[in-house]
Amino acid sequence: MTMENSTDSVQQSVSLLDCDELRFVAKATIQSQHASNYITVLCRHFARKVDAKWDETNGIVNFPVGVTSMNANVEENELTFVCASMSAEQLEHQKSIISQHMDTYSRREQLDIKWRAV
Repeated sequence: MTMENSTDSVQQSVSLLDCDELRFVAKATIQSQHASNYITVLCRHFARKVDAKWDETNGIVNFPVGVTSMNANVEENELTFVCASMSAEQLEHQKSIISQHMDTYSRREQLDIKWRAV
């Protein structure tokens, strides 16, 4: 289990999403003034059990079912998630993990996560 917050480390880890084995990919973007905070909260939480790296605007989590990257566009108040897995079932599980945790951590605001295939 690794918990980091260095920008170089996060950028290197994002290259995992380009892996040919992770053919099933979904993306979702939400509007929130707390986009950057969600990255920190989610990655810190996930880092208790799996490898997670993050900085102020990017995060990456290596789940057993795939890789999730997070990117906050602070100027636009947007948070984008990209989930990549080796199977459709793993992708669905990963999307469910992210959606459920966002429901838990976004109690102050109503967020609607709509996933789309990439």
